[in-house]
Amino acid sequence: MPPPNETPAAAPLDRTALNTQVIAELAKASVPKFSLLNQPGAAARIVWQDKTIKSLEHYLPEPLRKRATAALVDADSFATYVNAHKQMGTVITGDANERGGAFAALLDYHWPNQDVPSWTEHTATMTLEPTPEWARWLGAAGKDLDQRAFAEFLEDNAVDVIVPEGAAGKGFPTQQDLMSVASTLQVKTDVRFASSVKLQNGQVQLGYVETIEGGHGQDGKMAIPERFGIAVAPFRGTCKYLVTVRLRYRGTGGKALFRLEIERPHKIVESAFNDVRIVIEKATGLKVLVGKITPQARNES
Repeated sequence: MPPPNETPAAAPLDRTALNTQVIAELAKASVPKFSLLNQPGAAARIVWQDKTIKSLEHYLPEPLRKRATAALVDADSFATYVNAHKQMGTVITGDANERGGAFAALLDYHWPNQDVPSWTEHTATMTLEPTPEWARWLGAAGKDLDQRAFAEFLEDNAVDVIVPEGAAGKGFPTQQDLMSVASTLQVKTDVRFASSVKLQNGQVQLGYVETIEGGHGQDGKMAIPERFGIAVAPFRGTCKYLVTVRLRYRGTGGKALFRLEIERPHKIVESAFNDVRIVIEKATGLKVLVGKITPQARNES
């Protein structure tokens, strides 16, 4: 026994056990606190201590609902997709402006006349994409083109030119007529345009002075159409429409400037939009609402 009034010796310090305990406490402290949120019809979610939410739906064998944004390029594809996924609340909208338009299908929209709202996370869209031909004519319209640029444009796009039915002999030129104008403008490069006279047949007669060998001038005249018709499809998947193009001429310092003006292009776009709308309505059996709908966005924070 130890002598009276003598303190017993301390037990040896178990450093291994102490380190294990410290590590366990530190690990426990480093794990953020969370709670599990379970609601009927929804995947379980973790709510962390900082209020952020993590859905566990991606661990399920399949998602709980359809979520997609499909972008289609023609009416047939758009209608086919809508028919494959439409449900009671599906709504189709469409809107057009002076140069184009678009359609949108809210496939899982709110059920009508029933208290069944939806987050609307499955949509399909279709934008009316201009054809290359329509884009070329719109791109050239309203611009002043010099003699060479105008001749080259006519030569490259004369294939679109048509004579409207019943308009033969009423001032509408044929493809060959416009090609002849283009060829003449390309040859008569060393001329000074001096005057213009509107003829009874709807053409404009340009007067010019051509410099010939020896420095002498030779007067000449050239008839160009005041307007002509083209047949183009404004958008991919639409039919061709008759479009009237007016030709304006302006002389500046002996040089000729030409301008193409498309008559009421917005009406061509409107007609094409309405024709596509009818195709969609017949194919899907759904009325296309003119305008736009912005569905409520889900916010899980």
